[in-house]
Amino acid sequence: SGNDNSEYLPPIYLPPYFIGPTYASTTLGNSFDFVVKAEDPNNDPLTVTSTIPEGANYDLLTGRFTWTPIQIGTSTAYFIASDGITSSTDFSVLLEVLDNTTTTVNLPPHFVDFNPPTIATATLLYSYDVAAEDPDNDPLVFSLEESPVGMTIASSTGFIQWMPTS
Repeated sequence: SGNDNSEYLPPIYLPPYFIGPTYASTTLGNSFDFVVKAEDPNNDPLTVTSTIPEGANYDLLTGRFTWTPIQIGTSTAYFIASDGITSSTDFSVLLEVLDNTTTTVNLPPHFVDFNPPTIATATLLYSYDVAAEDPDNDPLVFSLEESPVGMTIASSTGFIQWMPTS
């Protein structure tokens, strides 16, 4: 029988994060229909509140946002998620209603000084803040195409967190 000399590490409480677009557009006479969902790395129960344009609908269970706007212009849908432990996380979606004749060229975004650490240590929190820019100043949405199990990225900020295991 060996002695267990490992120290007790308190749980790491991570804030909730949102998955969803930070920008959506439609033309007059058409609808917005997308999903904004709050997730919690610790699987804590979340309380989500929203402030959305008049006439819009947000289903808290499915995260589905729908709205048929009646005028051209921009507005914003706001969402807040709280796990009751760490600070709450807010998220917004810029909504743009275009007239039916709008056509513009959209240039792709690019990374800025992208150099994430390639070495991680088991049981030490790995984090990296991805920076990117868009030449059109369009809002950006970050996601991971491939990642280790448990790695997360905040879709609105590009902040990556991961607790590697041995």
